[in-house]
Amino acid sequence: MKKNNLVVCVAIISATLLHSCANGTKDAKDTNSKNDSTKIETAKAESSKDVAQLFLTAVTHVDLETAKAYSTDSTRASFEKISVMLNALTPDERKEFDEKKKASEKLTITIKDVKEIADKAIISFTTSESPEKVNTLNMVKINGKWLADFDIMKM
Repeated sequence: MKKNNLVVCVAIISATLLHSCANGTKDAKDTNSKNDSTKIETAKAESSKDVAQLFLTAVTHVDLETAKAYSTDSTRASFEKISVMLNALTPDERKEFDEKKKASEKLTITIKDVKEIADKAIISFTTSESPEKVNTLNMVKINGKWLADFDIMKM
């Protein structure tokens, strides 16, 4: 993998929170399987705000498995593509990525506003890195569960 691919990979993940996440919602089914710790968090995350907080924190900290647990099928597919890219990193690229990931773990998310209409929600939030920039995340309620809905690969 070329150095540019590492930069693209890191930029894709970073762009999730530094740019607006509002890409419209899509129909999807909740077919994700969760590990035990995610099931515990999910039990606590019943509102769109709670799920958004958990999802955005996971994305910010590059915890793709947790982020996928709070994602629609299409969003989860985007994270699968990123996982493939991350698995193809060379040792030097992996080291650089891990350093950037460690730095990202200091970032925090602040939910500013929640607008729910039926089974859809728009979450407005800021990051500690850019507290003046308000971003949005689309959420959709599927089978009684709130899920993040955007295509990170189209950003």
